[in-house]
Amino acid sequence: MNIEALLERLDTLGDGSSVEVLRTVIDWLRPVREGTSAGVLGRIEELTLALEAHPDLRHRLCTNLAAGLAEARHLGAYTEIGLFSRRGFFKESLHRVYERLNPAPLNGEDLKDVFALVFHDANDPSWVRALPDDAWLRLFDAFSDAEVSAGQAAARQVSNELLYALEMLAVWVAAKELDPELQRLDPRIADRDSAFVALQRELALFVADYSRWLDSRGDADAFHDDAHAQVLLEQCSAQVERLRKRAVQRGSTIALTYLLERLDQTLQRIGTLLELLDPGQRERRRATATGLFKQLVKASADRYGIAALWQESVGLLSRSVTEHASRTGEHYVTRDRGEYLHMLRAAGGAGCIIAIMAFMKIKLVALGLSPGHETFWVCMFFGVLLGATGYVGLLTGLPLDIRHVAFSSANLGFVLPGHHLDGFSAGAYLLMVLLIGAVNLWVSFALALYVALSARAAKLGSLPRLLGLYVARIRARPAEVILPPRVAPPPTNGGSG
Repeated sequence: MNIEALLERLDTLGDGSSVEVLRTVIDWLRPVREGTSAGVLGRIEELTLALEAHPDLRHRLCTNLAAGLAEARHLGAYTEIGLFSRRGFFKESLHRVYERLNPAPLNGEDLKDVFALVFHDANDPSWVRALPDDAWLRLFDAFSDAEVSAGQAAARQVSNELLYALEMLAVWVAAKELDPELQRLDPRIADRDSAFVALQRELALFVADYSRWLDSRGDADAFHDDAHAQVLLEQCSAQVERLRKRAVQRGSTIALTYLLERLDQTLQRIGTLLELLDPGQRERRRATATGLFKQLVKASADRYGIAALWQESVGLLSRSVTEHASRTGEHYVTRDRGEYLHMLRAAGGAGCIIAIMAFMKIKLVALGLSPGHETFWVCMFFGVLLGATGYVGLLTGLPLDIRHVAFSSANLGFVLPGHHLDGFSAGAYLLMVLLIGAVNLWVSFALALYVALSARAAKLGSLPRLLGLYVARIRARPAEVILPPRVAPPPTNGGSG
């Protein structure tokens, strides 16, 4: 569709549905090839120039869109999209499956559904995010006109909806003070006015005063700035961070990690809404609005996506796992020769314990039980050792984390002296043990790396490049593969060394 055909189509829709107008414009802007935004900038410029050349059409479209914005409900877009659901993972999964099978009709008068109706292509979030903010602001300006009377009503409606969303989010944050999981982490949180409650009270005053300021048509003397609310937001964020640290010490759960993440997201959304309501920072307000627009487009596309929910939940689970593992993971990480030798001595003690356990297993087999009883007791004994050895290591302070290779190597050590195996058989058994160890190592490393990256929402990048750097490091310092340096090298590029 060329620009003339688009203008004819918009002229036909000029007095109709505002959603259809927006959908038509976005369908025309959408890039032909997936994964690219090529050509969109040119089409935006072409459209804005065409609207400037047709002022009557532009006036009709601005009036139409302003009226639609004034009549729409905004609350769900500001308080639901882009925030973790209050249902939790399992209920949210069932809800999304149900919506996939029997989707509810979308309401063109609800802003959260308008995003789904307009940006209906799966590739929309990528090219919307790729376009620079200036391009979107240019397009927004083309469809807004300060001289349109409906625009003033739309601006007031947007302000009212932002204030209402701000109040509802603050109420939810304050209510979390009574959550049993948070009280478990900090029993004193309900004995005093926490930062959560103080924020809700301040925002209630802010909303009331801001509404009066709007009624006074922007009287500067009546304006209540958000300076105090911003201070309380920082205190709430600090409280969430303290709760995360306590969760590491007192025990974390998926539900608790989910709750703390939603709290953090809600506080960030409150900060965003406050920026949108700040009348003194026009450029910052426009940049914030564009950022929120892109976020809502992406979140709307993922609203009923099972894969998106899985990725979010894996990230939460990974964060919960890494928070727990950070207390014990250092047993397997050394930075200099002293730490390495200390771990080597501890591992030697752990090796003795594993050798004793393997000896007990061999003695159990030597009892001469029937094949059925022998299989049952060996499997049960092996399972108990696999489950309990890690806890024994935690009690003794040894890096005792049992793997199949530990028992396999111990069993081979006991068998070799007494069974007089030939060289080929002994070599074959040794190779099998080494293969078990290699599989254990690479699987454990791959899972640990995946969990760590998911916890920080990071990506690995180029695997060949990473392997190339690893090989180059080995070539430069081959001895460090076996024995670390005496002194740990200083961290570089923000790394930990």
